[in-house]
Amino acid sequence: GERRDRLLLRVGPARPRRVVAGSLVALAVMSLGLISYSESFDFVSGFRVHTESERGQELVRDGFGPGEVAPSTVLLSSQGDLRSSPALGEVADRLRATSGVARVGDQAQLSADGRTAAFRVVLDTNPYGTVALDAVPMLRQATLRAADRAGVAAPSVLVAGESAQTADTRAALDRDLKVI
Repeated sequence: GERRDRLLLRVGPARPRRVVAGSLVALAVMSLGLISYSESFDFVSGFRVHTESERGQELVRDGFGPGEVAPSTVLLSSQGDLRSSPALGEVADRLRATSGVARVGDQAQLSADGRTAAFRVVLDTNPYGTVALDAVPMLRQATLRAADRAGVAAPSVLVAGESAQTADTRAALDRDLKVI
């Protein structure tokens, strides 16, 4: 009884504080590597050896431009029919004028009900690089502004494709890093 009580008193409050302090110091030391951390989402060029996919990506980039590797699709949805709307031309023009855009497809594709239009957008940079990921919200904003100006009823804009997916992944990782 008494020996056990003495042992408990000895292990008492001082040890948990030491454990917490030691753990915090160890975590701080291990976190120092994050200071120079730079994330890359270009998985193909991340291989240590040259691959066929990397060579193919280089050929596409050199022959047609870097954005041709993974074009984006900008989707404009409306409650009204877009087939006779001037919005399609205005959106295409606005997208062409957006910084970072190399080209926009000749014609928008329309859904069967005419309420959704898809614009193929090729960026002028590596679609997995920071510049392309930063361009995703600009594509969305440019499309929304043009749709509003053209009088599209309740426009909704989404960006799809590798750059948009990677931008979403980056945003989730940034959020998680802040939480951690």
